[in-house]
Amino acid sequence: MYIQRNGLAGAVLWALGMTAVATVGIGAASPASRSGEAVETIRAPRAVADAVLIIEKKYQHVITYEDPRYAYEGEKGDLVDVTNPSITLPPGVKRLADRVLDMKSRVVSFNQSAWPESARPEDVEALTQTILTSYAKNGVGTFRLLRTGATLHVIPTLVRNESGEWVDDGSILDVRLNFAKQRVSGMEALSMVTAALHANVDVGTLAVQNLMLQHQFELEAKDEPARSVLLRLFSSTGWPLSWHLYYGPDVKRYALNVHSINDGTPPWLKAQQPRK
Repeated sequence: MYIQRNGLAGAVLWALGMTAVATVGIGAASPASRSGEAVETIRAPRAVADAVLIIEKKYQHVITYEDPRYAYEGEKGDLVDVTNPSITLPPGVKRLADRVLDMKSRVVSFNQSAWPESARPEDVEALTQTILTSYAKNGVGTFRLLRTGATLHVIPTLVRNESGEWVDDGSILDVRLNFAKQRVSGMEALSMVTAALHANVDVGTLAVQNLMLQHQFELEAKDEPARSVLLRLFSSTGWPLSWHLYYGPDVKRYALNVHSINDGTPPWLKAQQPRK
C-alpha cells in the first residue's frame, strides 16, 4: 500500500495496491474441463479483481469491482500482519516497518481456452459468474453480480467479521444520494460523491485524471444509489471507464480507483453517445 498526496484542492489520493504479487499458473485439467484443456489459476489477495480485469480487457465490457471489508485475523483468518517477523512472506514482498494488515492470497480458476473470441453481454455475464463461483468454493466469502444496463458490478456479500462470524458485507455504493442540480467538473463530482458516502472513501488512482479535471458534468441525484451516480458520471465522458473500490483493512478506508478498459471506445458505448 502506498499513499500519494496530491495538491488538487487539498485532496489526499490513496492508492491501495497489493503488497503480495499476483501469480497466474497453468494446472492440469480438472474433471469439469474438457479433456486436454488446462485450467488457469490466479493466486493473489484480489484474485477475483484480477480475473475480472482479464474478462473486461478481452471483451471490452465494463465490469466494476468492490473489495470485501475483511476484518478477521488469525491463522485461519482473512488478514495477515505483513510486519510480523514470524510470518514468512511470499517472494517479492517487502516487510514494512509499521504494522500493516494485508489480505491473504485467494484462488480462482478458469478455463480461458474455452472462452469465445467474441461475446455478447449475456456471455460476459455468464463468464464473470464462473469466476465468482470458483471463488466461493474456497469457503472464504462470496460475491454477487449486479447488472445495470450493459455494465456489470461485482459486489461482496458474505465476509467474516472480527470474531470470525459470517455477516452480510453489503455495499457502500448502495447508499442513496441527493444532490441539487449543479454543473461541476468530473473531479469535483467524484469528490462530492465519495464525501457523501460518509464511509471513509477517498478518490484513489485515476488513470484518466486529466479527463476528469476537464470534463463538465451536471450532477444531480434524487434518492439515487451512489453506484448509479458514478455510472452516469463516467458514461457522460464518452469513454469506457470502469472502477475498482479497494479496501485497506489496516486503515479501514476505501480508495475508488478509476481506469479506462481500453484506449478507444467499444461499439456498445458508441451506440449510447449522441450523434454530432
